Amino acid sequence: MRVCQFSSNSVGFPFFRALALGLPARGISPLSLGSLWRTSPPDWLPEAPDVRWFSLRAPRSRTRIRYARALGALVRHLRRQRMELIYTHMFDAGLVGLAAGRLAGIPVVHMRHHLEEHSLLNRPAHVELDRFMARHADLVVVPSNASRDYLAHRERIASDKIRVVHHGYAFDAMRKSADGGRRIRRELGLGETFVIGYVSRFIPYKDHESLIRSAAQLRDRLPDLRLLLVGGGDHGDIRARIEELGLGDRVVFAGHRDDVMACISAMDVMVHPSRTESFGLAVLEGLAAEVPVVACRVGGVIEIVKNGETGVLIPPGDVAAMAGAVSRLHDDPGLRRSMGRAGREDVVSRFDVERMLDGHVEVCRAAVDHKGAGRS
Repeated sequence: MRVCQFSSNSVGFPFFRALALGLPARGISPLSLGSLWRTSPPDWLPEAPDVRWFSLRAPRSRTRIRYARALGALVRHLRRQRMELIYTHMFDAGLVGLAAGRLAGIPVVHMRHHLEEHSLLNRPAHVELDRFMARHADLVVVPSNASRDYLAHRERIASDKIRVVHHGYAFDAMRKSADGGRRIRRELGLGETFVIGYVSRFIPYKDHESLIRSAAQLRDRLPDLRLLLVGGGDHGDIRARIEELGLGDRVVFAGHRDDVMACISAMDVMVHPSRTESFGLAVLEGLAAEVPVVACRVGGVIEIVKNGETGVLIPPGDVAAMAGAVSRLHDDPGLRRSMGRAGREDVVSRFDVERMLDGHVEVCRAAVDHKGAGRS
């Protein structure tokens, strides 16, 4: 089967590397892998001889003429390479890929990687175009049952065209690093303190505010508490809030990091207060590193964390519940260790990369078979 995987931006992420290395062995070869914006090939490309990488080099400005040219180039690529299916990822690539697939006369699968973020950010046009893509693609893939339910109930997408394929990972490369954790603690001046951490970009719906307020409640009770914030974005408002609450000496901003697993390994507890998640990769990374997680009961997170066994689930925005869970884990090192061990064992058994690859192959076959049946 000849499939084109098409994304808006970088295809250098582990998700695309897994597809590139695993799909050809399952009969999807040659695999065409392209980007709407990115101009340089992914670093892992030499590992994937069966992958044909391309870029449409369309600037992110979304001007009509540039995207029209990109659409034409993509249609020509699909026809020239005799692609049987286009599988799109992210918003802009979804729109361009949907139009290209229809013009090329091949089925379109669209993977929705987000949940209700754009509703929370008050972007109604984005929400409507998301719904448009889901309705007009042949199949829609989501990474969690929560995402499936959201599309079916909130966006009124026919349930028989939604497929759930949980993300999967090669866990040998995703594990606790004691040396990495010690290095991060030395580098950031964390010493032997009790570190709670959050891995996330600074975006309003990620709700750093609730985490900061929770830390303020714990300040007097846990004098050894430190808060490690890992992630890029504009954190000016959060810094101001930290100073207002008198937490300036308790919070460390690590910024964007390429050594996320080392940062997680420096944490005693991961806290994830985000108000929406289609899946929850950072949560899974925490559990894979044997770090217990305190997270909000939202979206795909409830499919990753087993409450009371591998972590603690709390209502979104519940600052007191967050503080209480952190305090309990601080006071019980044995509970932290048992939750950490159970967390890794659980995610390794349920979110295997091979299972994910099998799921994406099934989607490709179903889309092509459905299109073929429609022609007969």
